Amino acid sequence: MKNRIFTFILCFFFSDLLTIFNFIVTFLLNKTFNRLQSMKNQSKFESRNDSQVFNAIPLSIAFGHRQIFAISLKKIQKLENSTEKLILKKILSLFGANLIATRYLSTLYEGNFIPSDIKAGSLLESGTLELLNELKNEAVSLVDAIAPPDFIINSPLGMSDGNVYKHLQNFIYQSPDTFT
Repeated sequence: MKNRIFTFILCFFFSDLLTIFNFIVTFLLNKTFNRLQSMKNQSKFESRNDSQVFNAIPLSIAFGHRQIFAISLKKIQKLENSTEKLILKKILSLFGANLIATRYLSTLYEGNFIPSDIKAGSLLESGTLELLNELKNEAVSLVDAIAPPDFIINSPLGMSDGNVYKHLQNFIYQSPDTFT
């Protein structure tokens, strides 16, 4: 039940994911500010250097992730209701969930955004797997949308001209010692 609710939130309530990113940036900003305030007795140079690695750099990266998410969300919301909009929502949800699961889960626990008794990592994993399962039917369309040339994909079965057997035969014939 929790997995379905979490997936539903990921797919359709982007404001929740944006709220999470806003919390992360705000928490890291406060943490950086507090770190700088605690080092007032040091020189500006030393205090800035000492706050960079664990505070300012993660803050700038989190802000970049938040901006990418927010701008993408704004662009997707401007689209007319269509299949493409639904797929883009799922891809953006996957992007946000993956970032939160891999980079910011500990920050959410540290900032008490998530109570310690909730296993958010498991919920994120389940929601991500469910989103991947929903997107797998769109995989060919997504690859075609990017439209890399056939030689980059390098699959005899994935050529865009539809000559699967001809390409498969050529692929086999090109292998060394095929006829020995």
